[in-house]
Formats: sequence, structure tokens, C-alpha cells
Amino acid sequence: MIQRTTRLKVADNSGAKVIMCIGIPHYSNRVVASLGDEVSCVVKSADAAGTVKDDEIVRLKARVYDILVQQENIRMTLQQMEQKKQEINEKIRGLMEKGNKKKGG
Repeated sequence: MIQRTTRLKVADNSGAKVIMCIGIPHYSNRVVASLGDEVSCVVKSADAAGTVKDDEIVRLKARVYDILVQQENIRMTLQQMEQKKQEINEKIRGLMEKGNKKKGG
């Protein structure tokens, strides 16, 4: 979910590096945009060779594959999920080894 004034790191081929959400069109009193909503953003930092420039206003549709938005808290959550996944895989391997020892012995 994206709120107004949220700064987002962008990874796409437009050249924008950091954008800030300034509004949600068609919803004057809505504070949070969710997946599939259109948001208006201003480019805060852009690559010099990109198609968009600093302080340019852009509209984005928040789709899963169109634009990859990485926020620091999302990145931390993904790292925590990866650690849990590794812990579970280690437990499963240990249980499988125990089962194989019982069958062979």
C-alpha cells in the first residue's frame, strides 16, 4: 500500500530512481493506494540518460509486473521471510536424514 508523500525506489527502464507519491487521482479523500490503483508521482531523482527528468510529474498504475517498487521495509520483510525459509528447509533436511537412517538401520 502506498500513501501520499511516500518515497519509492523504482526499478524500470524510464530512468527514474526515486519517486514520491503526491496523490491518488479519482479519489479526493483517499489516503492509501493499493495494488491496481493509479497514483500521481513526482520524480525526485532520475538518471541523466533516462526518458524522465527530475521534478517531472508522472502517473503510474500499480501493477505487479509493470513497475518494481522497493521500499526499505518491504526489503527487510523479504529478508526475514528468506531466513525463515532457510530455517524450515534445514529442519526438513534433518527430518529426512533421520528417516533415512531409520530405514537403513
